[in-house]
Amino acid sequence: MSPRRPVPNLKLSSVNMVVRLLAGAALRHDLVYIEETLRILIHLGLFTDIVNATLKLLNIRRTYSKPDKMLLHHKLLIKTLLPKLLNCHLVAINLRYDFIKHSFEAKEIILRGIRHFRNLERIDLSGFCTDELVTKLSRHCPHLRHLSANHSKALSNSALSALTGAIRDGSEFVLGCKELRRLEIFNCPLITASKLVSLILILPKISFISSEKMPIAFESSALFESGQRFQLTNFEHTVSHLERSQEKFYQHLTRGETFLHKVSEIFPKILTVKLTLSYYGDSHVVSQIRCFQNIHTLILELPDGRLEESFQELLMERGHQLKKLCLRVQFANLRDLTSVFQFCPSLTVFQFFTITLFDDGFHGTKWERFPSSEFLVELCLGVGKTFSRNIELFPAIMEELLLKMANMERVALSGICSSWLDDKSIDFLVIQGGLGAIRNLSINGKCPLTLISALSLIQHCQNLDHIPLHGWNLNVEDRLELINFIHANDLNVTI
Repeated sequence: MSPRRPVPNLKLSSVNMVVRLLAGAALRHDLVYIEETLRILIHLGLFTDIVNATLKLLNIRRTYSKPDKMLLHHKLLIKTLLPKLLNCHLVAINLRYDFIKHSFEAKEIILRGIRHFRNLERIDLSGFCTDELVTKLSRHCPHLRHLSANHSKALSNSALSALTGAIRDGSEFVLGCKELRRLEIFNCPLITASKLVSLILILPKISFISSEKMPIAFESSALFESGQRFQLTNFEHTVSHLERSQEKFYQHLTRGETFLHKVSEIFPKILTVKLTLSYYGDSHVVSQIRCFQNIHTLILELPDGRLEESFQELLMERGHQLKKLCLRVQFANLRDLTSVFQFCPSLTVFQFFTITLFDDGFHGTKWERFPSSEFLVELCLGVGKTFSRNIELFPAIMEELLLKMANMERVALSGICSSWLDDKSIDFLVIQGGLGAIRNLSINGKCPLTLISALSLIQHCQNLDHIPLHGWNLNVEDRLELINFIHANDLNVTI
């Protein structure tokens, strides 16, 4: 494989050009130059990317103290960028920065400007969204499709009432956001599950809601007794040991009908299923996941249990549909891994975390059971400990697995999955082309990798742009040498 070549400046995107253009001014603390540059770029119609591009600069420059960064943030957004919003026909706004929730001036500018955003379709106000902001959006932004307000402690049920049009703004009625498709309100403690149920009943086009209250909302009798078919595509459910031992049934279920089967009937478009079982064993519920005809994402959590035969049966029936699979279990064996790759040929994202991994007599002749996958682009593996007679074979098994996934762009390893990595294994994978498409290699935990592996990856992996080095065996001199190598060759790699 040919060595990695420097990225020519002519191929830089407008965002990267902005970052590099402003880098020198940022180091000089030249705020006047930065403001003038932003005004020119806004005038040229590059406003869509300018906020993210400018603030990305502050994430890669470490010469600022925290007060300096806060000052520059405030200067850029409050004094220069936010007032410009009033003259732009924007369809999307992303203002999810932590500092902004402390800025009264920023909130006031947004409140004054909302009436100009008639074409707004998407807005992210995570961290500082309020009932007042949502009420204004519901009044002036009839085309809003996506609202993200995660981690907004002041957001309450009044905001959801505004979205449905069941509230007044002063003396005028709020029309609501009837076109809303996606609502993200995770970690908003004042919002209740009953209000989420009302939202689902009133907004016919809502297809995604992110909230820790959704498992409770899905159990509401009001949804099942409405006679409606809903558009939601994500489903979350938690089953406790108490519920299972009492064989809990709901009033809206007919005799012989299970809860998951009823959910699949009134939510026929479910694509994502998250199921948490807080008891040992899975056969009672996991087998019922098959009733979701269109499932392509499965998140299965068994904090006190292990995967059983019903999981194998589920993969055999629905595995060919799955695009993303996340497994978090107490106990697992290598047969579970091979089953995933055997029955899920279209998988693009696979996350697998377990405390204890058993080998189940897994011998070298079975390594070939890992089929090649051209679709898998993200692999996250984490294993806490293992009871295995053949623990010395684990590195070879991991190498075999990585070699079969030639198009992976992101790999994250933790626990014993990362401890087997050394310079020799990286050299073998690079030579064999196992990491040819890698963009991000993340290793959580200590590993024996040295500067040799870092330089080898950067030189031979053409798409590599990020290597977290937290657990690597690198001293200060090694890190400086690596940074100098990246700068000398003008490589677009962050470490």
